Order: sequence, then C-alpha cells, then structure tokens
Amino acid sequence: MVAGASGQIGRDIVQNFSKSNKIFAIYRVKKDFFDYKNKNIKWIKSDLSKKIKLKINPKIIINCLATHEFSKKHNLQSYLESNIISMANLIEFAQEKKVKKIINFSTVSIYGKINVNLLHEKCIPANQDLLGITKYISENLLYNQPINFINLRLPGVLCSSKNYTRPWLKKTISKIKNNKKVEIYNPENNFNSVIDIQEITRLVIKVINYNKIIRDTFNFSASGSVKLGSLINKIKKYYNSNSKIYFRKNKQKTHLISVEKIRKILNFRTTSVAKIIDRNL
Repeated sequence: MVAGASGQIGRDIVQNFSKSNKIFAIYRVKKDFFDYKNKNIKWIKSDLSKKIKLKINPKIIINCLATHEFSKKHNLQSYLESNIISMANLIEFAQEKKVKKIINFSTVSIYGKINVNLLHEKCIPANQDLLGITKYISENLLYNQPINFINLRLPGVLCSSKNYTRPWLKKTISKIKNNKKVEIYNPENNFNSVIDIQEITRLVIKVINYNKIIRDTFNFSASGSVKLGSLINKIKKYYNSNSKIYFRKNKQKTHLISVEKIRKILNFRTTSVAKIIDRNL
C-alpha cells in the first residue's frame, strides 16, 4: 500500500514496485497519470486524515504523504492532517490489518537549523520549520506501536516528474540545460545532499526482505561527496551549455549527511553522488 501515491515520489514508487507486486495506490486528488496501465495497480481515492476503512489487506505500507512549502495547500491544518493525523490513522489501520512493516519517508528537515559539519541521526533538532516539526512528530508516533518500521530521512529527491522547481539541484540542472543563468553559493564546499528514486527503490527492496526486527531511523543520502562548483561545471559540460555560472560566497554553514548508520545496521552502501548525478542527467 502506497500512501500519497499521486505525489512525485509516490508515483515513481507505484510504477517501480508494480512491476512485480500488487499495489494499492492511495490518493486524494486525481491526476492525469492514473491512466498508467498496469493490472497490478489498484488506484483508491481516500482521505487518510480520516479514519481508514479500506477493505484491503496490505503486507507493507509505504508512506509518501507530506505537506511542505511547495504543496498547493500548506497552511497549518494541512501540515497537521498530512504529516501527523494521517500517520496516526495509518498506524491504527496497520495494527488492524496486521501489516508486517511500515516504511516512512521522512526528511532531513526534521533537524531544523543545522550547525554541524557532519549530520548524523543523534543530532538534536533545533529551530525547525512546520515541515520539520510535524514530520518529527510523525516519526515518533511509530515508536509507540509494535509493528516493524523504518523512518528514512531524505534530502532532495531526483524523481521522474516533469516538475523542475524542486529539489534545487533538479531546478539547477534544468536551468543549465536550457542555457539560463545560475547562481551557486560556496562552490568549494563538499556536497552529498541528494538521493534519487532508483536508490530509494533499491533500499525499499532491501527493507522489505529484511527478516530481522527493525524499528529505527536513518539518514538516507548519497555516499561520498563532491565539491559543489565541480559538480555544476560537470553538468554544464555534459549539456555543452552556454549558461553563465555565478559562483558566490556567503556565511551560511554547510554540512555533509552521514550515511554510516544505514551502512552498519542494514549493510546498505548508498551510491556515490557522482553516479547518482550521472544517471539523472
């Protein structure tokens, strides 16, 4: 069962996993891509902020629901309904249906204002925005129920969607490809704050087949790092672009995302920044 199946990440998850699995794709707002023909997908309209009364029996629930600043509705009520209330309802439904695992897509935004060079799971959140606060609460709801679960704290995700406004890297790639002006801050800083659907799919398969008890939270980002300026120049060279690149400096603190915990506990090595970027150009 994929909650939030009409979102950018949800849509890709549905399509990738429907190749060999029966998918209950839960959505609230109809989209034109529902004509995607696959007998393994059952599209179900349901408002998960209400008690879930669906007559289905999923073995796995993947939660892609999220209200964020780019959502059409992003008032306080929307944040509460999508990020907290819907999670509480999913948990209650999962207990009733004896679901084996819940895979929850969270966000590195839960950390709020980051003042460390290396971001790891023990970092204490501070000065969170509404997305960070509500997603952090939803993560903690999972610890108060008995089902196996995993929280994946994601950075910007490169999806197949034709929406080129987010994450910032996809927007930047689009600008370079179309020969537009680009401003990049702190080009000498190292960068690994990116992941893509191919990598998420690979990890979800690993988690589904993981037979040990798992009730934990992980950062999930590319491994290694590259200098931001070198990355931008590589993208420009790939497209033979005439974009004017303006490299700026500012005092904003930057950080790398640690993926050591997921490597140690799940024996999962994330793909490098360079390879992720290469396959998304």
